[in-house]
Amino acid sequence: AMATMLRQAAAEVEELEGVVASLEAGGAAAGAGAAAMAEAAAPLKAALAADSALRASVDKMAARAAETDPDKRMYGPKTVGKINDLAARFKALEARAAPVLATVASAEAAAAASRAEAEAQAR
Repeated sequence: AMATMLRQAAAEVEELEGVVASLEAGGAAAGAGAAAMAEAAAPLKAALAADSALRASVDKMAARAAETDPDKRMYGPKTVGKINDLAARFKALEARAAPVLATVASAEAAAAASRAEAEAQAR
């Protein structure tokens, strides 16, 4: 079960790294519509939420991997290494995603403001 959880979490982090990369590359620079950017960013935003399943899995595995009592230790050194790598990738993903998500949020806000302005002028 643990190996599956680790594999799934790693696959999800990898997928989200791709989402961040594509938002970084094509986001605001390409003048992508705010709605399209928001849609692309949605899974990233959900995965980085405080109550996300991915965060819970990573935190749970990292806590178990940090166990120092040999009697309570659940994982061997190889697995501990993989879990620590995953936890570090998740942290890096969070740091990298923050400015991207901020850009998406401001693009959404700007789009909403210009819609409101257009509606006001139409009255």
